[in-house]
Amino acid sequence: MMALTRAQIVLQTDSEKRLNSSIGSLMQGVLMQHIDPDYGEILHRSELKPYSQYVSFGESKILWTVQTLTEEAEKQIITPLLTGEFSSVYLEHKDLELPILSRTVTHLTEETLMQRTFFAECPRRIHVRFATPCSFKSQGNYQIFPTIRLIFQSLVNKYDAMSVRNTIFYPELLENLEQHTVIT
Repeated sequence: MMALTRAQIVLQTDSEKRLNSSIGSLMQGVLMQHIDPDYGEILHRSELKPYSQYVSFGESKILWTVQTLTEEAEKQIITPLLTGEFSSVYLEHKDLELPILSRTVTHLTEETLMQRTFFAECPRRIHVRFATPCSFKSQGNYQIFPTIRLIFQSLVNKYDAMSVRNTIFYPELLENLEQHTVIT
């Protein structure tokens, strides 16, 4: 069942240590170390992942955000990160230990998401900010920037794969979205 959950973990860092968004891959490794290996194998084989994670930076702090799309992913991925035993993050590649300063968790139900988007008055213009590099592979080719079609295709595919109640894809959907969306 779809259950949107966001865990934000604030990590202390030394301003002397030069860290950047490339540690996202190291944080992915930390994430995999803290989940059940059998579930990790399921994720490895899955085409559509029921989670995402990224890092952002503040003064002497790192904000690690982990988001899940299903109850199972929340249980398997976020719950282990919230235990008292998980009090710091060790980045082996950098031989660096980052103490956890705080953790917050927020939940958004599928019903609330639908009320805020499909059944609400939405602005005609939205601002999208990519928090991390957005290059990816599509049909065997690397894409440096996502197209309108690929952005919506990813969103629709994830929603349809995770939602038990609703399906939003129909054959003309992506064409309609492309015709009525402009990136400026």
